[in-house]
Amino acid sequence: MDFTGKVVIVTGAGGDMGTAIVKKFTDNGAKAVLMDIREEAAQKAVEKLGLDAEHSFCVKVDCVRRGQRQGGCGQDHGTLRPHRLSGQPGRHRGT
Repeated sequence: MDFTGKVVIVTGAGGDMGTAIVKKFTDNGAKAVLMDIREEAAQKAVEKLGLDAEHSFCVKVDCVRRGQRQGGCGQDHGTLRPHRLSGQPGRHRGT
C-alpha cells in the first residue's frame, strides 16, 4: 500500500512493536508522528529508523490519561497532518 503524502500517528512508538509499525508505514512513503509516554524512546526510534524532522515528529503522551490524549493530538506538528492512527495498548497503571 502506498502512503506517500500521508501522515500517520503511532502511539507507543518507542517500543519494539510501535517502532516496527512506524517502519512499515514510513517504508511505504508515510510521514510519522511518534507518540510515547517516554519521549526519549520515541526519539531513539526516529534515530534507529533514520528519519529526519521533515518525515517525523515526536510527542510525549500518556494515552491512559484522557487530557494528555487530547493534548498530544492537538499539538502543532507543523506541516504534518495525520491520516492514520495506529495505537499500541499500554499497561493500566491504576490511574
